[in-house]
Amino acid sequence: MFKNLGNIMQQAKQMKENIAEAEVELNKTIVIGKSTSDMVKVTMNCKGEFHDITIDPVALDDKDMLQDLILIALKDARSQANEKTTEVMKKATGGIDLPPGILPF
Repeated sequence: MFKNLGNIMQQAKQMKENIAEAEVELNKTIVIGKSTSDMVKVTMNCKGEFHDITIDPVALDDKDMLQDLILIALKDARSQANEKTTEVMKKATGGIDLPPGILPF
């Protein structure tokens, strides 16, 4: 029984190291969210930090449309970041799906 406990502890330690490496990777991984017309592009990393926003000058003529395009681009970026985060974390945990909120980000 204690032999198995040692193995479990070693696996937990390895998973913790893998998750720490994954967090570094996600901090460096950049995604670009785009509006449907590509008139607005939002750049962010997979930790949720926004780096840039690009707006086509044509979109500046219509405030309501611009607001919609920004929201679409933000949602697209967040979706891409979430997908990448899930992929990287699944690899780091050996395929174990951890419940939301268990990781520190």
